[in-house]
Amino acid sequence: MSRKNSVIILVIMLFLFCGIGYDVTKKMSPTYDEQNHLTRGIAILKTGDFRLSFHHPPFANILSSVPVMIGDNYWWNNSSNKFEENVPSFEPENENFLNIWTASHETLYKSQEVFDGVKAIKISRLPTLLFAICAALIIFLWTKELFGYIGAILSTGIFLFDPNIIAHSTLTTTDMAATATILLSVYLLRKYIVRPSWMILIACGAAVGVAFLCKFSSIILLPIFALILLSTIKHPKIGKRVLNALWVGILMLVIAGFTVWAGYFFKVEKLAAKPGEAFSVQYSGKGNIPVPAKQYMRGIKTVMVEADGHKAYLNGVTDDTGNGWWYYFPATFVYKTNWIALILIAVTTILFILPKTRRKIKLPLNETLFLGIPIIIYLLAGFGLLGISLNLGVRHLLPIYPFIYIFIGALGVFADFTTKKTRIVTIVTLVTILFSYIAIIALNHPNYLSYFNLPRGDRYLIDSNYDWGQELEKLKDYEDERSSPVYLSYFGTTPPLGVRVGCRYLPGMGVMSNAKLPESIERPCYVAISATCLQGGKVYTGVDYKKFLFDENAEFVEMIGKTIYIYHID
Repeated sequence: MSRKNSVIILVIMLFLFCGIGYDVTKKMSPTYDEQNHLTRGIAILKTGDFRLSFHHPPFANILSSVPVMIGDNYWWNNSSNKFEENVPSFEPENENFLNIWTASHETLYKSQEVFDGVKAIKISRLPTLLFAICAALIIFLWTKELFGYIGAILSTGIFLFDPNIIAHSTLTTTDMAATATILLSVYLLRKYIVRPSWMILIACGAAVGVAFLCKFSSIILLPIFALILLSTIKHPKIGKRVLNALWVGILMLVIAGFTVWAGYFFKVEKLAAKPGEAFSVQYSGKGNIPVPAKQYMRGIKTVMVEADGHKAYLNGVTDDTGNGWWYYFPATFVYKTNWIALILIAVTTILFILPKTRRKIKLPLNETLFLGIPIIIYLLAGFGLLGISLNLGVRHLLPIYPFIYIFIGALGVFADFTTKKTRIVTIVTLVTILFSYIAIIALNHPNYLSYFNLPRGDRYLIDSNYDWGQELEKLKDYEDERSSPVYLSYFGTTPPLGVRVGCRYLPGMGVMSNAKLPESIERPCYVAISATCLQGGKVYTGVDYKKFLFDENAEFVEMIGKTIYIYHID
């Protein structure tokens, strides 16, 4: 395939991806965490204060808030209003000080008369698409260098039209930002190892810093870089090799640290300072030591502490101990990854194992390490071998998808080998694969968050893997058509009135976490239950809804979208 034709195909795929993504951003309701990410960005741009950035670094949040801040239809853009005055929980005197859930509700849903919060979240999703495009371009360039243009088109297409990639490229979260910046960091490290230069070293260190600024879990780059440097830097003496790797690693880490500091607007706090406290406050002893970007350290500490005891669900079983299952992420990967991609992964693995086909692929050992080490490190983390047991969803595995899909690009090599007939068969097969991918996308549009390889995916996974509150708006039309009242147990943080849904509350999660189960309900009525609330049961909502529906002689009626169950009680 010529360079010109491959670029044309790439541009078409990118335009198609953007069109699909833009439509998804408009149609899907805000998910559980999006309000918090947007509120952090708004707070930083309005006040220059990072005190709400405990659970996530600021870079992706700031970018997400930019298109919202540009508009003039929101109270926080009115020069007569100050963020601090409109968000009481931003002030230390308030009992909800630094509670991001309260702050985001005050920021986006301060009045039931104002519905701009939902609109703002949907607008804030657009920058996330840019991270996915950045990752796609890196995949194209990297795969082209290894396996040619056909392989590059295959790898890039599989990435762009993966349901998980589309789902998390259209949300105001940090997962796609981390995926793109981790990929960029390793790609630049590869460039430096192949052809060392100060410019590439600085660029690589800066990329690592940006990755750190996108998601705290990006510190997994530290063991990835350490192994790659030790494995790929050449020197006959092992001691000298270790010293060279250490020297390069330290330089990159210094540049990354400076980048992180810049991301926090070069803020310096004293060691004993509390969030938002003036630098002039005096402390004794070591408490007076100035610390650059101290809020980043607070964030890492907060995430490590709050990871314990997180709820999890797998294969119909709930867990609230925080221990989870060692096989959670491998199972999640198999359940959620497009079945065509799983077949291609298996075929590619076989081709790399067989000596004859491996010789045709001609992938140098160094290149295998650049792609393989990030995958291995993530798998070790997924199995809990790095002290991590946070079973939260496939979104935490997204950074390995680009590396896996670049490996799949090796299939493109076989389009240039053997007979003309074999080449034609190979090309036709690859084109069929891409069109099959697009067909799967069309069948699942726009709810890619609930994509599953098996029917009734909520029997296996819930939360951000399946039901993250993304279909709340679909309930409005259903409610309008019913004369009987509709009771709702919902997994999400968007107030139903924010999307004009006036259901009566049942215990749920997020905005309904404080709701009480009524002693009696009005009959006849309908009960709408999010998949996460239904399957998560007592561990997630405090109510065993399967027993509740059985006791009330409820009859299943239908599904709203893929995630909201409707029952009728007569």
